[in-house]
Amino acid sequence: MKKWLFIASILALSTGMQASIDGIYMLPKNTQGKQSIIEIFQKNGKYYGVGFALKDGQEITTLDSKNPDKKLQNRPIRGSVFLWLECQQETCNGKIYSFDKGKVYPTKVSLQGEKLQVKIDVMFGPTFEWTKLNKEESEAFNNKRLNTNILDVSMLKN
Repeated sequence: MKKWLFIASILALSTGMQASIDGIYMLPKNTQGKQSIIEIFQKNGKYYGVGFALKDGQEITTLDSKNPDKKLQNRPIRGSVFLWLECQQETCNGKIYSFDKGKVYPTKVSLQGEKLQVKIDVMFGPTFEWTKLNKEESEAFNNKRLNTNILDVSMLKN
């Protein structure tokens, strides 16, 4: 009996220690020198990313002006899903949309500690390091967060 309790304890601990990519992240500075705060959330077994604020607490107010679809150039970046991932074990593969370039790129993502390594999966593509905010840091942005249950996640599936 003690043997089974020991095995069950080890399994519970190892399951609890598996890191999840869900959470609030601070991105590196963009081309305008601003840092975005984004949320990665899970929906229907996949992960999505959406921006909602800047590091200084301001809401993101810019538009998706570089989008090749003219109908989408007036949509706000805030609330637009820009990351779509399928994860298996410790690596995720998917697509990422660049608001700066108006293009979608294949991407590979892995969580290393509290850093998310986001690799643009094209020849000589850059790797970005996103910093996961801890609970206290995330709480500062709670009043800016979006209801992820109602966001349109269909954009990057194609």
